[in-house]
Amino acid sequence: TGVPIYSRSCPSILKSTVEAIISPTRLEALEACDVSPMLYEPYNFFSYMPTLHGRNFSMITTPLFVLLLWGLTWQIFFLYALGGDARFGTLYAEEFGTPTNDFQVVIASLQALIDPLVTPISFMMTFRMARAAVRYWDARQASGNMVELCRSNISTVSVGLMTPIRARKNKQTMSQARGASSIVRKSNGVQTATNLAGLNYDSTEFLGIHATTRTEESIENEDYAALELLCEYAKWLAVFPVAVKHFLRPPKRRNWDMESYRKKRRYEIGPLLADEEARPVLMECDDEKGNLAWTFQDGAGKLTRTRDPPLVVLSRLQELANDIAYFDHSCDKPGNSSFDPNAVRESITPSAQASLYQQINEQLNTIYGAYGAMERIKGTPLPFAYTIHLRTFLMVYLTLWNMTSVAYYGWIALPCLFASNWALLGIEAAAVECEKPFDRNRNHLTLGKFAVVSARSIAQALKEVRW
Repeated sequence: TGVPIYSRSCPSILKSTVEAIISPTRLEALEACDVSPMLYEPYNFFSYMPTLHGRNFSMITTPLFVLLLWGLTWQIFFLYALGGDARFGTLYAEEFGTPTNDFQVVIASLQALIDPLVTPISFMMTFRMARAAVRYWDARQASGNMVELCRSNISTVSVGLMTPIRARKNKQTMSQARGASSIVRKSNGVQTATNLAGLNYDSTEFLGIHATTRTEESIENEDYAALELLCEYAKWLAVFPVAVKHFLRPPKRRNWDMESYRKKRRYEIGPLLADEEARPVLMECDDEKGNLAWTFQDGAGKLTRTRDPPLVVLSRLQELANDIAYFDHSCDKPGNSSFDPNAVRESITPSAQASLYQQINEQLNTIYGAYGAMERIKGTPLPFAYTIHLRTFLMVYLTLWNMTSVAYYGWIALPCLFASNWALLGIEAAAVECEKPFDRNRNHLTLGKFAVVSARSIAQALKEVRW
């Protein structure tokens, strides 16, 4: 079965490829691009309850304090403009005995007209949160599928490309162990010779291999070419999760200048690609002349994304997949200076080549399908009409509810209303966090770490190459 090539005298190209994929600088840049998620303690009910981190409180700060000031304004109005009871500040003075004024009674009585709004708002908020949660877990599943398929794909490619080479080496080892074409064995003290020609040890049809001829020099060159092709494929496969992260994340980052952000993204690709190869992956726009450009403000005006960097990587992977599946394991032809008609070689059959290409191609399409699912989640939030309708009537309900509650209960209603407002507005804020889980905060997916996990899996697969 062979031994892992990485455990022996490792070819320089394989060693350099593994080092490039798991380069510490590159992996550190990828891990630094994420914000560590808030991990609560499942069996501690009060875990992180007092903290505001991870709650998306910044989104609801303005409406929350507007409602607080709204209720406070009405309370002051009832007390001083209408001559309410300063001891209680409620609709009823003397411990809820006599109404303080007719206007306050009218405002408090509106509560019966406001209560029916609770039913449609509750339904819309339930649906809103449920759909947002589904989108979050769909995105998590798609990103997990991307990592999983990167692992299986590099394994398929490495085994499929190296199988003919490994089969030849195994057959050579078996031939040396057999000696000639017979063995001598003893049975009941009688020594007999058994001809092994009929056992057809040279047949490798079960591997889709058929025998031809070639020289040692051509074999060595071909083995190196196959290994070089495998390493090139592994590099581009490791780049794919990084390209997906770049495309899904916002094009700008707070408190970062453009040049620093560009360098940061280049570090995340690192030595996997040369600068010329990395440019189409990093640059997501075309300027007026059709040249590659950045997404940011670029002289003539603000540019928008017009290119799909993950598609650049996928196209390159498809090209390499074709080269790998139809790699010529019998490149020596009559007429070449190195051609030896008496040497033995193996070449994969056309049917096995087609089967390998189909398997690799299906895996690549599934990987890109996982990215497509994340792209759809990012680009298609819940419909505008639904979200705006919900927010409009949520604010209408909270505004009227705060007014009537202050009219009826007075000062004591303000802290209770603040907590209730926070609870209802917080549901919408949580839904927004779950709806697009590709930003850079504590509630969003750690796309950089997914790329790190993929890179380490690809590097491990290269270390396990056997021939």
